Amino acid sequence: MFEYKALAQIKRALSALMLCWLTVVTPCLAAEAVGTLRLSVPDDGYPPYVVLQDGEPQGLLIKPLREAARRAGIELEFVLLPEMRSQYMLDSGHVDGRMESPDWTANPDDYLWSDLVVWLDDVLIYRNDQPFDLEYEEGLQGGEIITHLGYVYPALEPAFASGSLTRRDKLTEQDMLNTLLLSQSETARALIMGRDVAQWYLAAQPALQALPLSFSKKIYGCAPMGFQFARNERVQALVQRLNKEFPPKPRQRCPRITPLSLRRLTTSDACCRQQAVVFSPVQM
Repeated sequence: MFEYKALAQIKRALSALMLCWLTVVTPCLAAEAVGTLRLSVPDDGYPPYVVLQDGEPQGLLIKPLREAARRAGIELEFVLLPEMRSQYMLDSGHVDGRMESPDWTANPDDYLWSDLVVWLDDVLIYRNDQPFDLEYEEGLQGGEIITHLGYVYPALEPAFASGSLTRRDKLTEQDMLNTLLLSQSETARALIMGRDVAQWYLAAQPALQALPLSFSKKIYGCAPMGFQFARNERVQALVQRLNKEFPPKPRQRCPRITPLSLRRLTTSDACCRQQAVVFSPVQM
């Protein structure tokens, strides 16, 4: 009798363990069979490449990604995260991929990359009613550049380091563009931003459209942006399937970008420049 009860208890315990195992593993097996990529995108978007509509990512980078995933039979799960946190989430295995450029990554070979890319061109955007010609380096001398907090601009870093340009950080692209609404400064003022990004914001804001704005002909930064993936067997198999659905990856198209060669601004330069600003008529 005792042996029978003990055997029955063992069977019930094994059944419970099996049920628990199936509850945990079956969803994972289902996701594995279908193929799911969990991707992080910026929680504030990055228009026009990532535009959040009712919390759902859309945009120039997301649309072709969704279409390729559908053809490849891969499900996409998007997670909205701050940019810096998303890198930690990728490295710790909480997400499979995130929006990024290999040119902005210290160790790009540690990751997998999508063949889908968009090209970002950083230009200077400025009011052309300033008494400075910002198409030339001399016009920028002693001026201030509105920058995005946390971003690095290799073409401008030497000028920031020497003091010939002043860096003014802002939290968002909108904050950067709002500086264009400020009254005229005694020194040259411009902001650096991706051309397509700036055009997207300007198109929806009449107050900014009404300003006499110019985009520099010179490109101050250029990079391909796509998706950065964790390097593991499961993700690699899915990324290979996904990349087959994209057009051939474009060749490098960025021009050669050289850092500004501005000299350090001296006290006498600053004095003379301030006088020139006071007596120079504003070009309308």
